[in-house]
Amino acid sequence: MVISHQDAIETAVALGLPEIAQQLIRGDEDIPDNLDIWFGAPPEEFFLMDEEEQQEYDIEGVIPLWSRDISNIVAYHYPSQKFVRLDLEVDWDLETLPKYSWQQILFDFFEQYWPLEEVSEEKFHEVAKAFGFKHASEIIEAHQTLDRKRWVQWKDRLLAELAGDE
Repeated sequence: MVISHQDAIETAVALGLPEIAQQLIRGDEDIPDNLDIWFGAPPEEFFLMDEEEQQEYDIEGVIPLWSRDISNIVAYHYPSQKFVRLDLEVDWDLETLPKYSWQQILFDFFEQYWPLEEVSEEKFHEVAKAFGFKHASEIIEAHQTLDRKRWVQWKDRLLAELAGDE
């Protein structure tokens, strides 16, 4: 069975994802502040594949939701009830692919969004709230106080703590 864009939209609704995430997944044209540039849009490349092409990726139980590009697709893995990242340009095994909570999957997006010059602290918090991301203040503080080595250690520790945090 072909996985369609409609399947992604229905999965987002069933999961109760925040409205801004659902807008990205639907591919709405009126996404505020061009957030689709930073957070992604529907993985149209995947949805345009026929059933045979999709089956080559062996992603049974996985629904691609949004992507920045074909090598960074956020998907939902129904068997584990967690999110995964797919890269269609490399081989991977779904069983050993890391599984993420909502907070973990959002972390990388917000980690890259914060340093942008045009994003004020107020806007960063506003966008984080819209996505239901609970760790905006920690990212800001860590960026301001930690060197690169300590940042990586802090990030690894926080991501481990977020494993069960939806």
